[in-house]
Amino acid sequence: MKRVLIVLVALVATPFLVGASQGQGHDAAHCAKRAAQHPGKEINKCDAPPANNPPPAPAPSCVASASGSGSSRIDGTVYNDLSTGRVGLATWCVQLTGTVTATAVTDGSGNYFCAGLPDGDYTICEDLQSGWSQTFPQSSWGTACPSGFGWSFSLSGGTGAGWVNFGNVKP
Repeated sequence: MKRVLIVLVALVATPFLVGASQGQGHDAAHCAKRAAQHPGKEINKCDAPPANNPPPAPAPSCVASASGSGSSRIDGTVYNDLSTGRVGLATWCVQLTGTVTATAVTDGSGNYFCAGLPDGDYTICEDLQSGWSQTFPQSSWGTACPSGFGWSFSLSGGTGAGWVNFGNVKP
C-alpha cells in the first residue's frame, strides 16, 4: 500500500514541481488538434487562434481631390502597354493643373475621372511610379510633364476630353 501511495503522490505532484499546472493551458499542438476536432467552439485552456487578417493595402501615392464647380470633364486610363489588351494600372495618380487643380487615383481598371471642371485651359500628367517607363503619349504630340509627357486641353461650355490615356511599361 505504501508503494501505491508514493506513486500516486509522485504522479499528482510532478506537474507542480516542473511548473506545469492544470490552469496554465495546453500546448499549441494539443490546442490545434482539439480545434480541428471541434471547429467553431472555444477550446478550454487554449489561447484563441490568431486572426488571419491580410496586411492592409498600401496607401495610394495621392488622394483624389475635388474638382471645380463647372460642367466639363476629363477622363482616361493608365495602362500597361506591354500587356495584351492594355490592362489598366490601379492606384496610379493623375495630376490636373489649370483653371483648377485636382488629383485623381485610378480605379481597379486603371480608369480616372475629373468632373465638374469650369471652362479653361488644363494640363493633365501622370505620376510615373518607380520602376516604370512611360510609352504614351510621346514627345512629338504630348505636353512636357515632371515625369514624362501629358496632355493639354481647352474646355468650354460643358465639353469633355475622353480617352486621355497614359501607357507605361516595366522594363
